[in-house]
Amino acid sequence: MTFCNLEERVIEAGQEEDFFFVFERLAEPTRTTLGYALDIAQLLKENGLQDQYMITGGYGALMHLLGVLGERSAVTWRGSEDIDMFGSIDVLRALQANYRIKENRESPNLPEKGTLILATKELLAPEKDVRVDFSMKNNLYTDDGRGRFKPTIKGLYQPAKKVIFGVEVSVADVPSLIRSKAPLAAKEGDEFLKQKIDVMNLLWVAEQERISHKDIYGPMTERNERANLRQAIKDSWTLVTNERTKLGPSKEFTDQLVHELHKYK
Repeated sequence: MTFCNLEERVIEAGQEEDFFFVFERLAEPTRTTLGYALDIAQLLKENGLQDQYMITGGYGALMHLLGVLGERSAVTWRGSEDIDMFGSIDVLRALQANYRIKENRESPNLPEKGTLILATKELLAPEKDVRVDFSMKNNLYTDDGRGRFKPTIKGLYQPAKKVIFGVEVSVADVPSLIRSKAPLAAKEGDEFLKQKIDVMNLLWVAEQERISHKDIYGPMTERNERANLRQAIKDSWTLVTNERTKLGPSKEFTDQLVHELHKYK
């Protein structure tokens, strides 16, 4: 691999054995994409930008799973080919300075959002390209004027830190990710399968970490938001028994959550 920031940190942390166990077994595109996610996190940490970004989406969910199960469990994960993240302008500049930007597409409707196609700078043996869906604005999470994210009252995305292979990763917390994924997980169709799996995996993490039900649904002030989460749980319950990780919350945990969602509808 040619992820210099990541590899140096793995050696410093004495994580070589687990690191090579995972990356020798991961299939593409997850192998490369996870490498980029961790390399970016270490780069931003070294540049003092660890509080100016958050990884969300599938890789946000993965970081929480690895935090509970350990890094070697990555080999059983569902996989994903892109990274979703929020970041400041300084974070974007750091990416531009340390990776080859092969493409930078702005959203036609949302100028603060865009898609970056990154590649490592090594010319002889570069890593494969990766797509980063990058946003410099989070409508439910504001900049405090110094480049740091400050939660709003509603606060869909709240920050958390996870240490993976010795790398500190800034990630949206478990309740935030559950709430953000519920609308798609409540939809029908195979294209939403990964969202359904993520919701059940994250609810399992919430149960393991003793996260309260109210922490999950508390910021859901709209009736349709709570309805989406109830529907996502209903539609996703049987999926985890067929998924490789087979991780889902207990029936007692979800029954109580659904009961409380109904109570406050």
